Amino acid sequence: MIVLVILIAIWVAAAKTTRNTSKPEIETSKVSVSSSSSKKQASASSSKSSTQATKKVKKTAKKVSFTRLSASDSDVTYRVKGAKTTPKIKLSVTKTNGSDTTAWVSVTADGSSLWQNTLSSGKNHTVSLPESTSSVTINSGNAPATEISVDGKQMKLPSSSSQVRNVILQFNSSSTSTTGSSTTSGTTDTTETTANTGTDTTGTGNTTGY
Repeated sequence: MIVLVILIAIWVAAAKTTRNTSKPEIETSKVSVSSSSSKKQASASSSKSSTQATKKVKKTAKKVSFTRLSASDSDVTYRVKGAKTTPKIKLSVTKTNGSDTTAWVSVTADGSSLWQNTLSSGKNHTVSLPESTSSVTINSGNAPATEISVDGKQMKLPSSSSQVRNVILQFNSSSTSTTGSSTTSGTTDTTETTANTGTDTTGTGNTTGY
């Protein structure tokens, strides 16, 4: 009987020990499940944030609009609306008839030269305009292969037989738009005359290069 009582006591003690060790395991599994769920929530919120940021960028690009004021083989003028305070102009060169090519491009803002260089097909360059820029002239020595984007929105330029072209962008303020029609026409004519003068000088160098 004494031996039986001792065996029963040992069995009861072993059963209690087993119960105590199983409880931390259950609690540990609960913690791991809670941790994995919090990671999923963080991942979901991160993906939502990135999606919202992408939508904001797309909306910003859609706000930019271009109104063509005049066009010729060597010059084309647009009024730009919806651009940022400091617009960004992206210049890129595409292949011509499936072949690699190059284009000399320059950017002038309100009469001041910002950038000029030669781009090869597949390459691009972004120019940030100063705040309150009113007029920008983009001169290309290989107009058919040159693409222009403003704040992420690409321009659809009219076809031209001219190799050299000036693209003039006017970032008009609200005060400019309320000016009389005669004043506006005079401003446009002056801009185009200045651009033509730059085209003649630049075009001579480009003819030699190309």
